[in-house]
Amino acid sequence: MENGTAMENGMEKLTYREAMEQMETLLAEMEEPDTDIETLSGKVAQVSRLMAFCRDKLLKSEAEIEKMLAKDEKTEKQA
Repeated sequence: MENGTAMENGMEKLTYREAMEQMETLLAEMEEPDTDIETLSGKVAQVSRLMAFCRDKLLKSEAEIEKMLAKDEKTEKQA
């Protein structure tokens, strides 16, 4: 597996939905019986990078939501 962030792998403009669609396509291609090992290896690496990208997006979204909820909670206590 290659190291590097999603930004370094050219995914900076990719949306979560697009990444998921790409993963679904790659996984379907990997299931084809005539896929050779070299192609399979490359697809596994691509899926791995897409998974890391999606995980990062989810973690960032979760942090933003928690920050907003904490801010709302603080505002309510002051009111």
